[in-house]
Amino acid sequence: MLSHKNRKDRIHVITPDQALADDICERLRDDSQLTGVEVIAARVGNDLRSAVVKIDAMAADTVASRLLIIDVRRYMLPRLQQAYNKVLGYNRRDLNGLCHILLIGDGPERLLDPGTRVDIFAPLLAKHRLDYLPAAYFYDPFLHYTHQELQEFRLGLSGDLPAAVPRRLADSFTGDSLIMNGVRRYFRAAGLPAARKPAVKRRRQEKLAKLFRKRMDDVFPLDKDDIGRWLTYEGYRMGGEILSLHFYPLYFEQWCADLMEKARQKAK
Repeated sequence: MLSHKNRKDRIHVITPDQALADDICERLRDDSQLTGVEVIAARVGNDLRSAVVKIDAMAADTVASRLLIIDVRRYMLPRLQQAYNKVLGYNRRDLNGLCHILLIGDGPERLLDPGTRVDIFAPLLAKHRLDYLPAAYFYDPFLHYTHQELQEFRLGLSGDLPAAVPRRLADSFTGDSLIMNGVRRYFRAAGLPAARKPAVKRRRQEKLAKLFRKRMDDVFPLDKDDIGRWLTYEGYRMGGEILSLHFYPLYFEQWCADLMEKARQKAK
């Protein structure tokens, strides 16, 4: 297993979801702490079949990056696991040193079942920690669909990822914002003039955090203190699990900037 010491100020975004890839890339390219950092993502559309091929093809190039951001949502992971394993194989020796991984996912399948506690994440985090050696796990509510919704999308037949906002969140949005790309563009203030964008994005992110808090308080009425920690930069750590749990995109750019700096320092 080789070490790749000549890594650059580069971030690879690895996802089959074009809306998510665009969101991550624009957020990172706009962040002043990441000025000069190259952010790379394959143009994948929303077709899992072509995404597998493109991610597999870019695997060898990831050895030049200090940070890998990997989408591990459960309903598409089996198709991408072989390509992801290739990425991990190239980088494993350097993980948590010269290179770091951040994961973004949709959480456990039964997360929204009545009576569920936040600690339902623990087995999933433990598995991902062993498989990917990540620095943190970001849960994205906009990736989390029920089994019935996935069946309605006929994911297994079409190969396309869902484009609509999950049904339980739809009452918070209207018009174009019912489409996932519209939601993501709104909360990152896409298309606004550079002078206005940071302030508008900050206000909208605060709005998003309040929405997350209200929804999670309803789902986990016994875990309100834990949810408060979940919404912080440090995230929530449960029981003996060392991998921290976060909400995407809250503090996401800060985590990326901090991990890039850690990797730079390790390379000196």
